[in-house]
Amino acid sequence: MRQARYAVVSPKTPPLSVVGAKVIAFASYLTGIAVLCLVGLDTISNNWAINNFVGNGYQFLTPLATASGTADLLRQYSFAKGASLTDMSKVAQWMFNYTMTQLVTPDNDKVFLLSAGTFETSATLDQCGFWKGVYAAPSLTVQLGGATDSISYLRGQAFSHTFTDDMTKNLGNTSMGRSQLSALGYTPARLQADVRLTVPVTLVNASRPQSMPVIFYRYFPRSYCTGCSPSATFGRGHCNLTFVYNASSASVRVTSGVFIDQTPYHLGLMLPQSVFTAASNYLKCIALLCAIGGYLASRRTVQWLEAAPGTIWDSIVRTIAPRCFPHPSYALRFDRFSYNNDLFVGLFALAVLLDINHAITFIRDVNVFNATSPQLGMTIQLFALSTRLLWLNCATLKLLKLAWHVISTATYSGESRVMGFLNLRNVTSLYLSAILLFYVPPFIEYNNAVRVGLKNTVEPLDGTIIDLLDSWYVRGTWAISGGLLLNILLVLAFDQVINRRFWRRMANNSLARQATFNSTSILMDFVSDVDVNSAVLACKARRLLMLQWYFLSHLQTFGLPEKDLLRAKKLAQQRRVSVQPTTTTSSNVDTAGEMLCTVAQDSGHHIHLLDDQFTDITSLVLNIKVLKDTSVTIH
Repeated sequence: MRQARYAVVSPKTPPLSVVGAKVIAFASYLTGIAVLCLVGLDTISNNWAINNFVGNGYQFLTPLATASGTADLLRQYSFAKGASLTDMSKVAQWMFNYTMTQLVTPDNDKVFLLSAGTFETSATLDQCGFWKGVYAAPSLTVQLGGATDSISYLRGQAFSHTFTDDMTKNLGNTSMGRSQLSALGYTPARLQADVRLTVPVTLVNASRPQSMPVIFYRYFPRSYCTGCSPSATFGRGHCNLTFVYNASSASVRVTSGVFIDQTPYHLGLMLPQSVFTAASNYLKCIALLCAIGGYLASRRTVQWLEAAPGTIWDSIVRTIAPRCFPHPSYALRFDRFSYNNDLFVGLFALAVLLDINHAITFIRDVNVFNATSPQLGMTIQLFALSTRLLWLNCATLKLLKLAWHVISTATYSGESRVMGFLNLRNVTSLYLSAILLFYVPPFIEYNNAVRVGLKNTVEPLDGTIIDLLDSWYVRGTWAISGGLLLNILLVLAFDQVINRRFWRRMANNSLARQATFNSTSILMDFVSDVDVNSAVLACKARRLLMLQWYFLSHLQTFGLPEKDLLRAKKLAQQRRVSVQPTTTTSSNVDTAGEMLCTVAQDSGHHIHLLDDQFTDITSLVLNIKVLKDTSVTIH
């Protein structure tokens, strides 16, 4: 007799690919929440108007409160010999006067006075050697002051630093004049004045050295072209100064200045207000309102649209207030909805560009202190500010897709490989492109690494012209732009290589092709559940109706037809010549879930759903499927 064989059946465990996909999806979800929190933090903490309204930036007017001009300061403060306000160049004196006027003017609507954090003093942030010198001391209580000015000369950029030897050969030094520096390839990029004032210091009438801690204030206005309105950084710190008082000459010599370790250094900034900063805030508000309104509309099942809206007004209204069924829809998360949304990305990216000069200035100035004395709160705030560039990544991808659509000779959806390259699988890939954005401040420093300061005491600075196009930040625009573009292209290439099977599958599904090749969509999260083996997508009717609305109202469609669709329709019509349709709408509804449907665009850029006979499936059929909550099979 044959013995029966019994197989031991063990519970099935999901394949590693499924587990990995779930882990990635969960990580993406958590990252999305973190990024949205950073965006919210940036909206509040890095809003210059809110920071200015709080008023902590006004603490730096203390030494200037009773002065109406430099003449008053010269009477109130004893400036070091050779380092007085009048020893600076004329433009530097004007810059300081302008800064002082803006700082002491109450309710000033021309500038933002910002508090930029508090940092611990260390050897790297030592600013106390500045005070060495001889000061007049008509009484035993004195207030010290010092002033210097210089022009920063820069040479080369990030790419030249990387591929040439301009960082090591033929370098300039602080003893050279403008002609020598120009001969070595340096160009003037920034004029700065450095004025420092102390609180009152009470000396002992004795000739012996006397040391004491002293609080000082620093005013550092900078101008990036000759005669341009300056921005400025302010500081409040502590130094341990050693004095030697000379009663016979009524003077005091500061023989040494040493930083006091771990004492607080308060940092502030003055940034100009302009129509661009106001427009940036308005655009952000409009973008957020549109995104929130559109997302709330997407939480309901939108009615299928068989033809394009009749007027522009109808299209605008349908963007945020479409006609809906009373059924919920969960097709899109808010982050996916926002990053893929043409209107939101366009408005937010434009708002970022209008305020990019203030953002870059804030990042660079604060990072100088935060890099040497890291503060968790300020580090997170700078990260939040850096996430603004994420919207530029999204806008860049969308513009590249639009530009390629204009110049491409593709005749059908899926023909252009370049268009397929300009997509990211999910928001995780987009967040990957944001990692390098946090290195923008060090990149700016590296871009301006080869620099020499020409002081007014070495050669008079009046007469030296600073061209805006050669200035500190503008000169690096191409290097920064090139770095950002290279960053997103590398992420695209990485995404295509790692997910090559996924992209092949997407190219074989008509709905996925509308996102990948036939619209400005840059993220494929919302159509990524294409079957691994058959490239078929089982899509709930409620979800499909919402996706049509999203394509037509929040993305730009390109209107490319599906490959061989016309030829296939002709063949199908020939096969049906002798067969008259006898089925009813009800039977069509019952079999619609079994037939393979196609999503296609017409020449008017409208989205259609076609059945297996390549005829339009009407809204009536889809409405019934919505009521039954059944699916449509799309290949």
